[in-house]
Amino acid sequence: MLSSELIPEDIELEVRGAADALVPFNRVILAAHVNLDGDALGSLGAAAWMLQSLGKEFAIYSSTGVPRYLEFVRLPGPVYTDLASIPFRPESALYLDCSEKSRLGKPLEEKMGDWPSINIDHHMAERGLGSVANLLVPRAAATCQLMAYVALALSFPLEDPLAGCLALGLMTDTGWFTHGNTSAEVLALCALVVRNGFSLEKLREQLHNNWSVGKMRLWGSLMSDVHLYCDRRLAFAAVSSEDFQRYHCSKDDLEGLVEWFRRIRDVEIAAILREETKERCKFSLRSRGNVDVHSIASSLNGGGHFNAAGGAIDLPLDEAKEVLLAYIEKSLGCAH
Repeated sequence: MLSSELIPEDIELEVRGAADALVPFNRVILAAHVNLDGDALGSLGAAAWMLQSLGKEFAIYSSTGVPRYLEFVRLPGPVYTDLASIPFRPESALYLDCSEKSRLGKPLEEKMGDWPSINIDHHMAERGLGSVANLLVPRAAATCQLMAYVALALSFPLEDPLAGCLALGLMTDTGWFTHGNTSAEVLALCALVVRNGFSLEKLREQLHNNWSVGKMRLWGSLMSDVHLYCDRRLAFAAVSSEDFQRYHCSKDDLEGLVEWFRRIRDVEIAAILREETKERCKFSLRSRGNVDVHSIASSLNGGGHFNAAGGAIDLPLDEAKEVLLAYIEKSLGCAH
């Protein structure tokens, strides 16, 4: 099979449209949702490597920077946390792994109308953020899956360092090929990057074997304190600022914990609520099978996917906990 034949027929027109729209772009701002995860950073890195090969000027932007656990990712340039520090006047923008303006961060949200733009994303959204082209495929396991198709449409070989960025998103958003979104299409792309010499084993080592003692103790504390509601169908934990201080951790150290709560027998929804400030909390939701957490997050002005979603509640931790529990328990049909 030719590499280009890996692009699914039903989205090939949209993929090639996004690829063709990207080629004339120059002086490009590359941005994804705030608080980058593996798929967001992988998508940004993949786009950056492609633009560098095309001889374009670009700047990777994230107001929240790169989380500590992803600092090993190889990128062709720095990640700017301040729009004013970008060393050129932007002429275009590529928005990745983001379906809502607000999730780009306020500084970029206020400026995004200034440039022609493309949006590539796999979240559930009614419309895209791009003014020139939108490649929105909610069934895709990761935005990196869509970026791989764009790369193939532009005849880029899926070799390192491009392959490393793509594999990062594919592996993290499929839970290391264990989630229900692990399709034959995903595995075919990973088979290609492995044939091209990329080591999935090394990537797993870099992601998993870098914990601090503080992170281990924070996880242990939260696992021992997880609360079960709705006849054990809901697993819930709240994390305060004091918890982070006690274990010398940051919000990045919570990445992946909610997945472990979902492993408890009978649990249908796993939830973590994190105190961000004294008046604002962030939540992450995960579910099994046909249990929809996207609708819960949407009711609280959040978003995401059917089985993985999140958002923010502008209330102190104790009050936010009550609000979130009420919405989840209503969804599960049990009394608070």
